[in-house]
Amino acid sequence: TLALTFDGAYRSSFENAFPILLEKKIPFTLFYSSNALDTEDADSVTWPELKNLAQSENVTLGLLPASYDHTAYKPSREIIIDLNKARQRYRENFNREADLLAYPFGEYSLALKSLA
Repeated sequence: TLALTFDGAYRSSFENAFPILLEKKIPFTLFYSSNALDTEDADSVTWPELKNLAQSENVTLGLLPASYDHTAYKPSREIIIDLNKARQRYRENFNREADLLAYPFGEYSLALKSLA
């Protein structure tokens, strides 16, 4: 079994990889940082583009903490704020709870793991 995942919802993946995967009906999971979309970072997809991707049966969306940084090393209070903001933005845009969370850079701490 192979799981194809993308961290960050980068425009380069949206323009180059996603069209091929969608055309070939290859499932993938996209983990995104809501702050990048909220600030309209030029390197990231937009909320409308993400919502359009979410319509495909072959696309699963997952969360990263709201800010894509070294979350594992933040104080617990900051981790909670970052996680809750990401969850809130997901609910606002997709009217449901997210099922998946990725740890940025694969880094986690016991605090991050228990708070997630």
